[in-house]
Amino acid sequence: MFIFTRNTTPRRPELTDEAAYLIRIMLADLYHWFDWEYGKQARRYRPPDGVPPLDEDPLDDPF
Repeated sequence: MFIFTRNTTPRRPELTDEAAYLIRIMLADLYHWFDWEYGKQARRYRPPDGVPPLDEDPLDDPF
């Protein structure tokens, strides 16, 4: 089946200009609502001390 081949790059769905605009507006509204409800909590969060950053791999990690 063509849909399950791995040699093709995924294609974006075709959208009308109106659909793209409405999706963009809905995502913007969702972002503003989330920022209004949880923005203060997210801004005051600080990771606990002693936890290494995610981008650093320890050299002696066996896994």
